[in-house]
Amino acid sequence: MPRTITVRGTGKISAKPDLISVSMTVEAKDPDYAAAMVKADLDAEAISNAVRDAGIERDALRMADFNVRADYESVHDERGNWKNVFAGYAVTRTYQLRFPLDAAVLSALLGNIGASEASPQLSVSFILSDPEKAKKDALEAAVRDAREKAELLAHASGCTLGALLSIEYSVAHRDTVSATTFCADNGAMPMMAKAAFRMESAPQDVEIMDNAVFTWEIA
Repeated sequence: MPRTITVRGTGKISAKPDLISVSMTVEAKDPDYAAAMVKADLDAEAISNAVRDAGIERDALRMADFNVRADYESVHDERGNWKNVFAGYAVTRTYQLRFPLDAAVLSALLGNIGASEASPQLSVSFILSDPEKAKKDALEAAVRDAREKAELLAHASGCTLGALLSIEYSVAHRDTVSATTFCADNGAMPMMAKAAFRMESAPQDVEIMDNAVFTWEIA
């Protein structure tokens, strides 16, 4: 039976995010269904105009979620007990927008949205345009790390590294989003139009780690 050495290789890389991802959620309510839909359409138009005025192509704006529900509110009945009463309809839409990382464009976009009638709940994240390349680089680093460890251990033990016998690797989700984020609720958005948002420094690099287990024959 051949003698073997088993090593776990770990690869970690840092990559600078080069895309901005913006998520915007707006909600329109009205006792009348048609009126609620009209309000939602006006919010959509306001967001679209804000995107255009920031110098971003309108085609970059995508709807990620569209939800219509009956809206209820809790009131006291004549006996003082709480009960749910139909209040109308709520139309919720979530929009996604991605564009190249540019602090000036982001500032203009947030100012435009804050000055609009939409007032969405908004979050900003910083991502990689080519996450698969970053994942590949991390995995290649893990392979190199394992080989270096195996050669060092074999040499220290007076052995030589032989054929590679097996590789164990489990594909897992690797987060390719920067830890730097920005969020604002709909109440804060109008203030952003008055006090312009500025990105003082670059977002944190995206950190990606991967690993695999390798077994070599030693002689």
